[in-house]
Amino acid sequence: MNYLQEKKEKKEKEKTAHRGETTLSAREERKTSTLIRYSLKNSKQFPSTTLLSLLNEAPLVPHNIVKMSGLQFNNFDAFKDAADEKGGTQGDKVHVRVQQRNGRKCITAVAGLADDLDIKRICKAFKKNFSCNGAVQKDEEDKEVIQLSGDQRTNVKEFLVDQEICHSDTIVLHGF
Repeated sequence: MNYLQEKKEKKEKEKTAHRGETTLSAREERKTSTLIRYSLKNSKQFPSTTLLSLLNEAPLVPHNIVKMSGLQFNNFDAFKDAADEKGGTQGDKVHVRVQQRNGRKCITAVAGLADDLDIKRICKAFKKNFSCNGAVQKDEEDKEVIQLSGDQRTNVKEFLVDQEICHSDTIVLHGF
């Protein structure tokens, strides 16, 4: 070998040694990585994901095949359940009325709340939150009506919507 060739090889070895690899091992690594890629591409365990290979492969068959004869259909009305979830009014409207007493005094009456609600507990919450007096009375149809002192229409509507007792669409405000 020539002196210049030996010097070049020595510099190359120093460069690769500085990186922590030799020229032979780097070449071998490249060869092995291409062999691994080629073997993975052609193996059946790791199918390639190219479009042509997907079209040429056999279609995948699901393990859990559901036949139409095995299906059971429920008699289920989604709209009925949605109406029940809206609020406790079951399609009826909640009427909030104001009746004038004498002078500036008035009474707020809340009627049409659902039967499954605890009316006395709601009345107690109204009295506490609005700082007013209230009572539960029975009307002509034997339904419970909440009577509150003062004009509490907007307070009642906000409370019923915030506590998700009723939807704002089902509450009707009456009065002046």
